[in-house]
Amino acid sequence: MEIKTDQFKITTQLTILALAFTFSLNGFAQGDSTTASAGNHCYVLSAQRVFDGFELHENAAVLVKGNQIVQVGDASHLKGLCSRKIKLGDATILPGFIETHAHITFQNIPGDKVLQHGITTVRDTGGPLLKPMGGNGSLRILSAGPIIQAVDGYPLNIFGHHGTPAHDKYGTIGVAVATIEEAEKIVTDLVAGGSTVIKISLEPGGEAGAPWMSNHGHGEIPQTPWPLLSLDIIKAIVTKATRIEPESSCACRRKYRC
Repeated sequence: MEIKTDQFKITTQLTILALAFTFSLNGFAQGDSTTASAGNHCYVLSAQRVFDGFELHENAAVLVKGNQIVQVGDASHLKGLCSRKIKLGDATILPGFIETHAHITFQNIPGDKVLQHGITTVRDTGGPLLKPMGGNGSLRILSAGPIIQAVDGYPLNIFGHHGTPAHDKYGTIGVAVATIEEAEKIVTDLVAGGSTVIKISLEPGGEAGAPWMSNHGHGEIPQTPWPLLSLDIIKAIVTKATRIEPESSCACRRKYRC
């Protein structure tokens, strides 16, 4: 069976995210009552270009079985391995993108909306603490939890608690620390709560054109420079984090070495 639709007849170059598209196809397949098992479904997606993450292939195709991409190769070869074919024409098939810096939970951005833009994994670097979630057709979210910051520093001095109850210190964009002991406990709590990366803020403010120096409707911008974590606290956070979590990151201006 060969499927062609007008939506694929596009004169300009079209970029198709193979993973997201495959999940949509899998949902379509599960509704097909003529096949007994979803695992038996297969599709061959062909396009003028396929990028497999390493090389760009011309006139190539992707073989999908169930919800798994099982082979990438020459279109003339793969089309003989499955009767259901989808021709994308002047298009590029490529893996879903990974967004390594986002704040989708804090900003209440729907995961489906992110998937529609070709992003299949998000590292949520500042927001409510969540355990890793998603995948298998939904947006994969890897949470940092709230950013560890100085008292009265960024980001809470700009965004506040965003309506989060004061007792829920891990439910908003930042968590303030004043001592090494506080910082080490928070790192432990974040990792236990599902954090996949520990993020600290080293933002003094005052950078012309920076979004945090613009009016976000959160009131007047606090006078700069903003309070920063002490070097001893920073060292304690990094030491603690790298003992129990192999990756840490910081948010800072270019002049600061993070």
